[in-house]
Amino acid sequence: MMSSSKLAQLCLTFCVAFLFCPSVHSHLQVGFYRNARRRTDSTVRDALRQDRGVASGLVRLRFHDCFVRTGGIDYDVPAGRRDGTVSLASQRLFPTYLPLPLMSINSLKDFQTRVSLKKKWLRTLSDAATENQVNVNVRNPMLLKSKFADAILKMSQLDLLTGEIRAILFCRSVQSHLQVGFYRNSCGRAESIVRGAVRDALRQDRGVAAGLVRLHFHDCFVRGCEGSVLLDSTSSNKAEKDSPANYPSLRGFEVIDDAKARLESECKGVVSCADILAFAARDSFDLTGGFDYDVQAGRRDGVVSLASETYSNLPPPTFNVDQLTRRFSEKGFTQEEMVTLSGAHTIGNSNCRSFTYRLYNFSGTNSQDPSLDFKYAASLRKSCPQDSTDPNLEVPMDTRTPTIIDVNYYKDILANRGLFSSDQILLTNPATASEVKSNARSPSGWKKKFAAAMVKMGQIEVLTGNKGEIRANCRVINS
Repeated sequence: MMSSSKLAQLCLTFCVAFLFCPSVHSHLQVGFYRNARRRTDSTVRDALRQDRGVASGLVRLRFHDCFVRTGGIDYDVPAGRRDGTVSLASQRLFPTYLPLPLMSINSLKDFQTRVSLKKKWLRTLSDAATENQVNVNVRNPMLLKSKFADAILKMSQLDLLTGEIRAILFCRSVQSHLQVGFYRNSCGRAESIVRGAVRDALRQDRGVAAGLVRLHFHDCFVRGCEGSVLLDSTSSNKAEKDSPANYPSLRGFEVIDDAKARLESECKGVVSCADILAFAARDSFDLTGGFDYDVQAGRRDGVVSLASETYSNLPPPTFNVDQLTRRFSEKGFTQEEMVTLSGAHTIGNSNCRSFTYRLYNFSGTNSQDPSLDFKYAASLRKSCPQDSTDPNLEVPMDTRTPTIIDVNYYKDILANRGLFSSDQILLTNPATASEVKSNARSPSGWKKKFAAAMVKMGQIEVLTGNKGEIRANCRVINS
């Protein structure tokens, strides 16, 4: 059996072979290295003569000759890819970028859609890891080999770099690099300064953690993660924060102001408000029972904030499963990731007006939502009287542990104690109900998925490079 060190040495051989090849063009082509290096293919064949078992490892590394020399067919491979310069542990947090062997069929379909593989290709690719071939593949081995080759070719064209392109994999809108440790040389203490501001705020009010996570979410879903939710309204413009979707429930602005002031005193004009939001959301998750995770930075701040844009971008608490799935899909998320991110409702409070229709006039019936637990509904009616004129009445979204990151949110849904209709509705769809049950059983698994989804969310439509600005004050654009 070939050792991992020999496998690494084999890969290194390819790297050395290609090191002095001429510059590639802006597209892939068969025979790309025809004039540069003629014997690269034979290197794989030599390795297989020593150990045929290494083929499965190299298939996973996506080199077609392994398939050829273990009973497959030869096929042409377009070449001309260039090597990336970023590798992040956070991007392997399952199941954002890699399919898992225990994924349900719905999760696999979501993954297939995200990576643009047709169903027949996805089914064929799975045959590389299982002996359970299905239907036509069992009856026609030659057809299977042909389909497998087609699928491998399609997979090899995902998010590739050619010519002089430099980009971050799996982040469609990034023009220049977001990267972990972005401020290492320009403001080395940036992340610790933000964490200090968050920690100080939590000592005064642990409930603010939920506000900071929600601030980041509401920022990224409208215009991308560029700090537009932080901008104040002016005499001529109503900003996002004053939309009914955000006001008066959105909170945590003063923590961002504090963090920004501390940063400006240490490294003026360096750290963006958008990055502060991303750091603060991570720290809030960590300091309330989650865990620390790497946050890519390098975002710049936007200069536009419109309340009107919240209506078509933020999912309201009245959405059904199909509506939620579409809204999250528009932002690049799978249905599973939508259920994962909904778990943020495990901390924080909600204004009564967001759910009282479920208590007093559900679907225009002047009665209670029948899916709501009777005792829980009675408790909510006491906290949110029908005749109340107080616009600031709130209740905790998780009555047991409202300031701790845990899976009680999912357990409450299973007990018909989901506060919002959009929470409880997750049980009406087999796929989302399965995710709710899975998350309720696995606190650590949900936290890992939540962190991965937060990292992914932080990449939505960011401004980088020379786009946008670095605000001096997060509430106003620079003059």
